[in-house]
Amino acid sequence: MRKRPFQLLPRQNPNFSPTATNLHRRHRTPRKRKPPISSCLVSASQPSAATKPAVSTSASAKSREVMEMEAKYMVGTYARSPLVLASAKGCRLHDVDGKEYLDMAAGIAVNSLGHCDPDWVEAVTEQAGTVTHVSNVFYSIPQVNLAKRLVDCSFADRVFFTNSGTEANEAAIKFSRKFQRHSNADKKEVPRSSSPLPTASTAGRWERLL
Repeated sequence: MRKRPFQLLPRQNPNFSPTATNLHRRHRTPRKRKPPISSCLVSASQPSAATKPAVSTSASAKSREVMEMEAKYMVGTYARSPLVLASAKGCRLHDVDGKEYLDMAAGIAVNSLGHCDPDWVEAVTEQAGTVTHVSNVFYSIPQVNLAKRLVDCSFADRVFFTNSGTEANEAAIKFSRKFQRHSNADKKEVPRSSSPLPTASTAGRWERLL
């Protein structure tokens, strides 16, 4: 076997120049350090909403004060309209300056009865003064009564209450799969359901899922 040629280490090499090596290391491009991230997920090198709040110049002093506080103390996840609402009745809104507006959004379709509906306020006040919240691990009289009323006035046989549209769609998928497995227990491949499943959530939005 041929032996590998002997190689000198850098400091044993007579042609080694520590000055040149140090200069080479000294002139290397330094790595850019990533800016630190604050608790509000805003990098320190970028201007945050707290330092430069996007406040409308046409807003009143009361409105600007609220907008500046929002930009300072809240995470900027929403592009809000320059409107500070203070009260509402029915479909009419009032800002902090007393100006009146028509609510055409209904809280993104969750205020179907309007604002401060008297029957709704009475029912919520009565329930808040009786029991604030009951977990699903216990029985609740209003919950059972509502389920019976929904079954009596709809096509459904039973009711499954959820807290959001996401949970309602997730339940609809699971119910559909369980129905198909139960209806086709002898088949290896379960066919896909082609009928729409209506789902509803407490947020007030009806959704259809194929």
